[in-house]
Amino acid sequence: MSDFKQYLMDDGSYLTTGVVAEISGISRIAAYRRLKKSSDRDWVLLPKGAEELANAGRKYRSYKKVWVDDPVQVIGGIPVNPSYMDGLIGRRQNAVDRYGVPMSFSDRSALARFRTEQRNEWRSQNKESIINSYDSHKEEMKAIKRRRIS
Repeated sequence: MSDFKQYLMDDGSYLTTGVVAEISGISRIAAYRRLKKSSDRDWVLLPKGAEELANAGRKYRSYKKVWVDDPVQVIGGIPVNPSYMDGLIGRRQNAVDRYGVPMSFSDRSALARFRTEQRNEWRSQNKESIINSYDSHKEEMKAIKRRRIS
C-alpha cells in the first residue's frame, strides 16, 4: 500500500487512503474524503458509522430569513407597488419582487412562509364566515350518511 499518496497527520505520522480504508472499514473514496477533511488521526481512523462522524464538517444555518413587507405607496388612491406583486414570475422565469429585482431562494421561501402565516391568521380570525368555514369533504360525507339513512 505504499503506492498511495501519504497524508501528514497532526501527530507527525503519515496515513494513506488504503490504510484508513482498511482500519475504518470504509471505501478508499470515503477514506480520501476523511483525509481531505481533517488531519486529526483519531477522527480519520474512526470506524464506519461512528457517532462522531454525524454531520462532520457540515455547517447549517440555524436561522430562517424573515420576510418584511414594505409599506405600499399610494398615489391618487392607486397602489403603485402593492405587496401582491412580490414573487411574480418575471423575465427568464425568475421570481422578482415588486421592484423587479430577482429574488433569491431564501427570499422566496421567506415570502411563502409569510403568506402562509397571514392566511392562517386570517382563517383563525374569520371562522364564522360561510366561505371560510365550509369544508366540502365534511359536507359530502354528511350528505352520503343522510342518503344511507333514508
